[in-house]
Amino acid sequence: MQKHKFRYIHRLLLACIPVVILAGCGVTILQPGFMTEVAPSYQGASIQVDLIGVNNSELAAWNAKPIDDYFAAGDMFRASAPKVTLNFGAGEDGMKSLPASHPIWKQWKSKNATNIMVIADLPGYTVPMGGIDLRRQTVPLSSDQWAKSPPEISIQITPTGIILVPAPKVQ
Repeated sequence: MQKHKFRYIHRLLLACIPVVILAGCGVTILQPGFMTEVAPSYQGASIQVDLIGVNNSELAAWNAKPIDDYFAAGDMFRASAPKVTLNFGAGEDGMKSLPASHPIWKQWKSKNATNIMVIADLPGYTVPMGGIDLRRQTVPLSSDQWAKSPPEISIQITPTGIILVPAPKVQ
């Protein structure tokens, strides 16, 4: 009787494991579009905004990279990054988009990008003493990092840094 009961529990557990695993697999990697908008105070200024696909193993290095070094001539991080550069300047409107259908997504997916690093070269920006450099924002692609999976994320370039709308959940 004990042996039969053990087999029953064993089979029940084996039957339940796939259900538990599948239930925990609700997290997906998003592929949103991006709309980048420069604040009116920057209209006409020469601004570069890079969107870079970054996987989890690279994230710490990207967060530690000084932004001024990144935009310096010949920087290897920037040269080798799988990125899209959006250039803003005189005579252009202050909005540019990167659609979810852009070919760069194939490259980002092939390297298992879990985040999009947004880095902006903002004229006259000074990092507050001991503060965070807001010329860099990380956009998580994991669906569990968002209250609602956004089809498009707005990247607002302001004199105080980059603002994401909607914002991901606070960690």
